[in-house]
Amino acid sequence: MGINARIETELGTCVAELLDPHNCMNWRLSLAILDSTHCLRFVDPYGDTFFDGLQIPVLKNGCSAVALRLTGPN
Repeated sequence: MGINARIETELGTCVAELLDPHNCMNWRLSLAILDSTHCLRFVDPYGDTFFDGLQIPVLKNGCSAVALRLTGPN
């Protein structure tokens, strides 16, 4: 089972979902050093991890930084 991402309203209604049926995200994250990230290092590949609205900009920055390290410059 992969790491799926969902955006939900405060009432738990799913707004958007990104599924990872082939476990690609967990594999990619295992290649990255996440100690310097503020949010990604807390993602639990075996359980649920929640981020609130105030953490989203920090999470996006962490994803961008890790993506650059994994793919290199274009």
